[in-house]
Amino acid sequence: MDVKAIGIAGTAKNTGKTTTLSWLLQSALEDGFLPAVTSIGYDGEAVDNVTGLPKPRLAVAPGMLVATAERCLSLGSAQLKILERSSLDTPLGPVFLALVHSPGLVVLAGPNKTSDLKVLLQRIREEKASVILVDGAFGRLAPMQATDGLIMAQGAARFSEVSRLVAQTVALAGLFSLTGPAVSENAEGNRRVISAASLLEVGVTPDRGMPSEKGEDALVPGPDNRSSDFLVNGMLTLAALQSLVLQIKAPARIILENTIQLLLSGDVEAVWRLVSSLAEKGIEIWAQHPLPLLAFTINPFYPEWIEGSRIFRERYLQAEALEAALATTVPFPVFDVKRNGTGLWQLVKAFLLKTQGMGQY
Repeated sequence: MDVKAIGIAGTAKNTGKTTTLSWLLQSALEDGFLPAVTSIGYDGEAVDNVTGLPKPRLAVAPGMLVATAERCLSLGSAQLKILERSSLDTPLGPVFLALVHSPGLVVLAGPNKTSDLKVLLQRIREEKASVILVDGAFGRLAPMQATDGLIMAQGAARFSEVSRLVAQTVALAGLFSLTGPAVSENAEGNRRVISAASLLEVGVTPDRGMPSEKGEDALVPGPDNRSSDFLVNGMLTLAALQSLVLQIKAPARIILENTIQLLLSGDVEAVWRLVSSLAEKGIEIWAQHPLPLLAFTINPFYPEWIEGSRIFRERYLQAEALEAALATTVPFPVFDVKRNGTGLWQLVKAFLLKTQGMGQY
């Protein structure tokens, strides 16, 4: 059975990631699926370490699988039966695979390297689980490439102005949509492999061209004006992408290994504006192995700093208006899990059942 791993990542702290994860865990179990859960960061604590406000806890039920770091094992109330101490290490100790023996709360911490997460997911797949849910964070998205699909938790804690929240979500949706065919077999002289880091080297100018890893000196179209393919390795920041665009001549294709190379640029809105303008210049950009984005979830909550009392207090945007604003502008499903969590689970369930051999437990 091909057990799928679904990542849940927040665009910032307090955007509803834990609430989304908890809802999916509960929904999966109620619908006959046996979930496993792990994290690439740290989740499940009782109080936010920045705002001091209470955080939603992560509840688990008997039969679920949990993979978490050693120092987190005693921080929850659920009774866990240790199955295995893995060789994967974290700042909070080695990762343990455990079976939930009695219901309660857990705290999660797991591997933050893509290679380690792949190893852990493969080990979990050897156990009796129907779906693996992976807690994540926007600033640590790289390991999520090891999952099969992603849910982005967006919320007012990222931007409390609806217009800014919509603009960033539209940009994220656009970048996740950069899919394309497999790399074509062009003539060898018509393909370049470029390190993203090299695009920011001192002395690189548009007129001099950018040397690639294979030693070519100019980023120009191939014979007969065929499109040149530029395969980019590494995280492609806005500055690196601008440098590359200045030095290539259309027609051309910028080909990324995966979607996440553009998502850690620091300013996804600026990156999306640049990417959106490339088609007019005869330049395509897409990812060979895109990470499927299943949906956005939204959270109207945000913490507001009260200067006089020097504390944070809970504030909320109007939930229905926020959901409507995003649902009408983003080409992906949008859910407020506290108002329409059933719809999110049905979408995830349909995604799981697409895989041959996937079934209910």
